[in-house]
Amino acid sequence: MNKTHVFAVAAALLLPTLASAQTMPAAKPAATTAAAKPAAPVTLTRTAVHINSASTKTLMTLPGVGTKVAAEIIKNRPYRDAKALIVKVKGLGQNNVQKLLPLIDFK
Repeated sequence: MNKTHVFAVAAALLLPTLASAQTMPAAKPAATTAAAKPAAPVTLTRTAVHINSASTKTLMTLPGVGTKVAAEIIKNRPYRDAKALIVKVKGLGQNNVQKLLPLIDFK
């Protein structure tokens, strides 16, 4: 058998396979169930940090409060309001305290 015959036989065997692959319909995507609904957004609620009794670790969960500021807060307790916090604590300015107000409690 010469090369021409080998190619002719190979083409005869492969052509039906290639032709059927081109005419086959595309696979359908997996069926979705009615129970698959998008998850509801999760809202995290946070209890207020009691500035006059919170531990260093708890105070450090507040944004902008590191070890030094937490130590200053504890050292200068008690605080009646945000103004007292601003005046007594080095490292906390008015802008930072304004950000903390929704997260803290003076009770």
